[in-house]
Amino acid sequence: MARPKKQRARATRHHARASRLSIAQAKELRTGKSKGGAPVFADETEMKKSLRQALVKAPYNVHDYYRPDGCAQQIARHAMFENCTLVVIVLNCLWMAIDTDNNPAAVLIDAPPVFQVAEHLFCTYFFIEITIRFLAFEYKCDCFRDFWFVFDFCLSLYMIAETWILSIVLVVADLRETDSLFSANVLRIIRMVKILRLTRMAKLLRSIPELGIVAKAIGAAGRSLLVIAAFCVMVLYVFALLMKQITDMVQEPPADSALTADFATVATSMNTLLLKSMFAESASFVYSLAAWHPVFWPFVVLFILITSVTMMYMLIGVMVNVVNSVAASEREGSTVSLIAQSLRQVMSKLGMDPDGPLSKQTVTDLLLDAEVAQFLYSLDVDSIVMVEMLDTFYEDIMEKEGRQMNFEDLVDGLLNLRGTNPATVQDVKGSIRILKTSFTKELSDLRKSLLGEINTLKIDLRDGGDLESSGSEHDAS
Repeated sequence: MARPKKQRARATRHHARASRLSIAQAKELRTGKSKGGAPVFADETEMKKSLRQALVKAPYNVHDYYRPDGCAQQIARHAMFENCTLVVIVLNCLWMAIDTDNNPAAVLIDAPPVFQVAEHLFCTYFFIEITIRFLAFEYKCDCFRDFWFVFDFCLSLYMIAETWILSIVLVVADLRETDSLFSANVLRIIRMVKILRLTRMAKLLRSIPELGIVAKAIGAAGRSLLVIAAFCVMVLYVFALLMKQITDMVQEPPADSALTADFATVATSMNTLLLKSMFAESASFVYSLAAWHPVFWPFVVLFILITSVTMMYMLIGVMVNVVNSVAASEREGSTVSLIAQSLRQVMSKLGMDPDGPLSKQTVTDLLLDAEVAQFLYSLDVDSIVMVEMLDTFYEDIMEKEGRQMNFEDLVDGLLNLRGTNPATVQDVKGSIRILKTSFTKELSDLRKSLLGEINTLKIDLRDGGDLESSGSEHDAS
C-alpha cells in the first residue's frame, strides 16, 4: 500500500508544479495583458510609466531650431504672435458658419464682395504667418520635422490654392459658376472641401490642456469602445435573427402594418432594433409589438435591458475610467516635466552634465543645493532621504543594469520618494533592505570600534605588565 501512496504524492506534486504560473504569466495576469497583445482597458500605471519615460528627457521645443538672431525668429518666438494666430483661427472657424449660411456661391469670384474680402484677409494672414515661421528656422529642412509646421503648411497651401490660384484660373479662363463646366457634383465637392479648414481648430488642443486630455482619453478608449461596440453588434444580430424567426412563425397580422416591413429581413430587423429601441424612447415600440403578439414583449424588454441599460452604462463607465486614467497620467507628466526641466537648469548653473553618468558626489551636491531642496520640498519630496538612500539606488542600478546612475534614474528615484505615493510591497521590501543595510553597517562599525578598544586595552595591559615586571626586577637588584 505504501507504493501507490508515493506514486499519488509524486503525481500530486507534478500536478502542482504544472499548475503554477510562470513569472511571465504572473506579470501578464497582473498587468491585464495576454498573448493577444495590449490590454483591452486603459491601464493607468502603464500610461504613467510610459509618459514618465517620455517626459524625463529634454522636452521638444520648436524654438530651439530657430535662428539666434533676426526679425523673423523674434516675431515667431513672441507669445503675442501665437495668441493672435489662435484668435484668427477661431474667427476663421466662426466665419465659416456665416459663409455657409449666407454665401450662395460655390466659388469665390461669384461670392458677394464682403465674403471675398474676408477670405482674402484670412488667406493673407495665414500666408504671412507660415512665411514668418519658415524664415525663423536656422536650417530650413528642420521645418518639415515639426508636426505643427507641416500641418499648418498643408492647410495654408490648400487655402492659397482655393482662394488665389483657383480664382486666378477662373478669371483668366473667364469661367463662372453657371457655366456647363461646373456640374452639380463639382460644386458639391468644392463646398465640401471647405470643411477642411476646420482642422485648424486642432491647434486649440495645444493652448487648452483640458481639450487635449479629452482627445487623448477618446484615443485611449478606442480599443475598449470597439470591443463593446462589437459585442453590441453581436447582440443586435442574435436578436434580429430571433425576431425575424418569430415574425415568420406568428400568423396573425400586426395592428401596425409597418412592423411587418421592419422585420422583413435580418438586416432590417437589426436596423429596427438599433434605431427604434437602442437609440430612442422604446415605450411605443414595445407596446406596438406587444399588441401584435405577447410573445414579443419579453424578448424586446430583454434586448432593451442588455443594450440601452447595460451597454450604455458600461460605455459610460469605460469612458469615465479612461478619462480618469488620462487625467492622472497628464498630471504625472506635468510633474515629471517640471522636475526634469528644473533639475536641468540647476545642473547647468552648477556646471554639471545631465546627459552623462552621475557620480554619488554630483547627486549629493545637487540634492543639497538650497534651490533644489526647496523646490523638491514643494513637491513633497524629501531630498535628505534621497541622499541617505543613494548607496541603495546605486547598488540596485549596478546589479540590474551594470551601469552608473543617469539623469533619468535620478528623476525616477525622486518621483518614487513623493509622500503622496501609495505604499506598495516593493516599498516595504525596500525599507526592510535599507534597515538591514543600516543595521549591518552599524554592527560592522560597532565591531570595529570594539575590536579597537579591545586591542587598545590589550596594549595597555601588556605595557602595564611590562612596567610591573621591570619594577620588581629593579627592587630585587
